Amino acid sequence: MRTNIWIENSSNVFITGIHLSNNGWPNTPGNSIADPNIYIANSSNVLIQWGQILGQNNWPFGDGEIACYFSDNVTISGTQLFFSGTSAIYFVGCDNSRVENANIQFAGGWGLDIVSGSDNFTAINNSIKYSRLGASIFQETQQTGGTYKWNIFNYNNTSGFANCNGLNITGDPLSMSISGNSANPAPISCGWNN
Repeated sequence: MRTNIWIENSSNVFITGIHLSNNGWPNTPGNSIADPNIYIANSSNVLIQWGQILGQNNWPFGDGEIACYFSDNVTISGTQLFFSGTSAIYFVGCDNSRVENANIQFAGGWGLDIVSGSDNFTAINNSIKYSRLGASIFQETQQTGGTYKWNIFNYNNTSGFANCNGLNITGDPLSMSISGNSANPAPISCGWNN
């Protein structure tokens, strides 16, 4: 399948215990189209819990991620995301959403890519390792209410393109709630300029 699960104009969706892999059309990397494992758009109250999401590690095309657009109250909990083509979790204008207890490794871009008005986003107790760019980017200049707690950011920015291994922020980190996180190498957060 080009996209394994497609959620659009829906509400009260609960997905649990899934294993998704080999997405993309055709089933080979490099078709230059973003082929997410899970696509969410214009929806509300979506919970994805205890899954394993595998991409094709085909930077920069995007196969494998969870992509959310213009939705409300989307939660990803206890899920493993490995080898996404670009960012493992990509939220565009997804308000009041959260990622918790996730294990993200070898993302082709950012581990968490939170952009374009994703207000009141929370990342709590996640482990993000070996992302091509940093563990996360948060566009504080376009959205409000960023909270990052008890996350572990290890050995990201493997490409050297991003500013730091941890949380990269476009704007003022002091306007966010950032506590209890760890990063190796430091720092936990830094300003980011494209």
